[in-house]
Amino acid sequence: MHTRHNFMRSAGIFATMCAAALALPLFADPVQIDPNDYECSFNVKFAGYKGASTLADFPVLMRLSKALNDFNYAKCADGANLRFADSNGNLLSHEIDTWDASGESLVWVKIPSLTKETVIKVLYGYKGSGEQPAVTAADVWSNGYVGVWHLGSSGNLTQKDSTSNGHDFVCASGDADKVDLSAAGAIGGAVGFSKDGAKKGGLQVNDSGNAIGTSMDTTFEMWVCQTNVDTSANRAILSKRTAWNSGSYYFYAHKNLSGSPVLSPSTSADDPTLTYPPASAVDLVYGEWMHIAFTRTGADGRLTEYADGGYVYYTTVGGTGCSLYSQGEIPVVLGNDRTSSSSSYLGYIDEVRISSVARSADWVQATRDCVEADGFAVYSVENDWTKYSHRFTVSFPGYEGGEELEDFPVLVKISESEIAGFKYADCLRPNGGDLRFADANGNLLFSDVDTWNTNGVSLVWVKVPLLNAGTKITAYYGWNMAPAVDATAVWANGYLGVWHMNGGLGDSGYVTLADATGGGSAFTEDYNSKGSATLGQEGVVGDSVLFGIGVNGGGGMRNESARVMRVGTSAFTAELWTWQDDHAPSEASKDGVLMKELTTDNSTYPTVYRLYEASSSGNKGKIVLNSGFASGEAYATPGGSMPLAARAEWNYHAAKYDAEAGGKVMLNGSMTVAQSAAGDFRAPLTRTTLFLANYTCSDNKVWPGRIDEVRISSVARSDAWVKATYDTIKNNTTFTTYGEARPNDVKGLMIIIR
Repeated sequence: MHTRHNFMRSAGIFATMCAAALALPLFADPVQIDPNDYECSFNVKFAGYKGASTLADFPVLMRLSKALNDFNYAKCADGANLRFADSNGNLLSHEIDTWDASGESLVWVKIPSLTKETVIKVLYGYKGSGEQPAVTAADVWSNGYVGVWHLGSSGNLTQKDSTSNGHDFVCASGDADKVDLSAAGAIGGAVGFSKDGAKKGGLQVNDSGNAIGTSMDTTFEMWVCQTNVDTSANRAILSKRTAWNSGSYYFYAHKNLSGSPVLSPSTSADDPTLTYPPASAVDLVYGEWMHIAFTRTGADGRLTEYADGGYVYYTTVGGTGCSLYSQGEIPVVLGNDRTSSSSSYLGYIDEVRISSVARSADWVQATRDCVEADGFAVYSVENDWTKYSHRFTVSFPGYEGGEELEDFPVLVKISESEIAGFKYADCLRPNGGDLRFADANGNLLFSDVDTWNTNGVSLVWVKVPLLNAGTKITAYYGWNMAPAVDATAVWANGYLGVWHMNGGLGDSGYVTLADATGGGSAFTEDYNSKGSATLGQEGVVGDSVLFGIGVNGGGGMRNESARVMRVGTSAFTAELWTWQDDHAPSEASKDGVLMKELTTDNSTYPTVYRLYEASSSGNKGKIVLNSGFASGEAYATPGGSMPLAARAEWNYHAAKYDAEAGGKVMLNGSMTVAQSAAGDFRAPLTRTTLFLANYTCSDNKVWPGRIDEVRISSVARSDAWVKATYDTIKNNTTFTTYGEARPNDVKGLMIIIR
């Protein structure tokens, strides 16, 4: 059974009459939920929320299924016994979007206050006495929404508005054959348009009060999946027009931009394209769903466009609303514009929303992410090691350090050829989603999947509480309800930034490398060097990035995050891996800079860390640390006695400094050069820029080779730590021993996490 529900029950209101003779307002007390009245419950934390602001009354999408959160449909009575509560036990409003007792059900829940730390409770299987607290579905959409249309209502000619405003979209009977009313959507069902290329066909809602999309502050948003391109005509996505120059396009696919979904909200009846889309408007990936949105802020007339949650462009216009054309009753049309000058949209549309509020960037991003991003909602269940079908042990007899290392990230390499008995088919969730690790006491360990390759070697970083030659951990897998772990916590032990170098293309096609610590300190190609960084190169750990090949006077990446730059004044460690075959190290002809920090005006002082291939005779081909102090004095480790890095091989470089112990530069895990202490480095500045693989991204000091696994710490790592980092990566076959994978026979061991 797969049906869409729209529950509209009346909410119970509880109030106290203070005095019968006085006309005092009545207030609804929060309705409390008693967890003991329900057979089943689990918590949900929104750890994947990326915003810095707290979102009030935000609607999140909850996904319920046997596979994802062990949801028991038999106890839910088609959703009638389902309720949600906040951390204080207050009833939350919800609307069932799609109910599928044989698969995944989708429910919208209004969260009073959304942050990364917000936790709500899902309850079902009512067993209490009396009636359950009632919920009203429309209350989910009371926070500034003019209309919300989930679409795809089992082929119904009327697509209901989920708000209480009653702005239902209707498909004329004569257009039913031109509109697909039962298409699969980004969220449940969707609608499809112009299957036969006809100019007619669409859904419309009458707007006699001119209330839809005409307020001073406005937000339009939806999911689109374009299936074809037409460069001969504008294809209307959402419009309010009676003729080509009368009214507004709210969204349309522009004929001069390869069919990209772009915005053209009008500010006057005479010029519906006053706000013309820029040439850099985002392109669709045809056949894939994308969330698009734009906001208009009435105070300054600012229009802002978003694609998949990311900011695209903005412009400022005059006027008092997105559409001033208000001559009588003009319908709002979805999938067409009802004129003879345009054609129906070539594709599918889902989850259309119009608000009388200019939503914030955090709101738009979270709206997209709660639907699409893995890990936005983390379902907290009991972690029971007995429920995993398979396990194998991992030990570290090759660790040679004389000290125990606390919270050390080890690299676990997984493959069917190297671990006897291991089969990727025994992992039940994609991308290693059910692979978990435990220490000898059964405590769940933090892990970060770097690379998952079911046809070869997968790479996972695991934080080990205490590393010595006798340490043993156990890998468990084969349970589709494995609890979530925070991958960023692997790097919580003094790391300011960690970049695995397996990045992607960000906004406008610039290469972006994410920070694995979760601090948001991404490296991005500079505008002077777009296209100079080549992704997907073979690395020492998964992929690497190639720089400097074919680049003349440019190249490199920059990072302007204060979190990485504001290193403590007394200690730091910078480390990375390099591979170059451009020349023999002894033949270095220029300073190929690996990493350097500069002030915003690109002056040479002060520099916190600089690893480079020096061209001077004494340091030719050698990577040294070069920096400065708060006093302005220079500090550098001498390079004359350093060995040369190997050509066409992966080399591990680590530079560290401690105000008391001094500085060291290490190559491939061994101490090569030391320099006595000279006091604290300069105090943190308000803003600096860290450059990777070049001096400033626009000069000719680009590094001619590959870089992998870059890390910066606010502590001076010990020699044993640096050597273990080298060994767990380069010498993993001798550093680490993997036991045979076998069916899990652990009995009676249950670790509960909250």
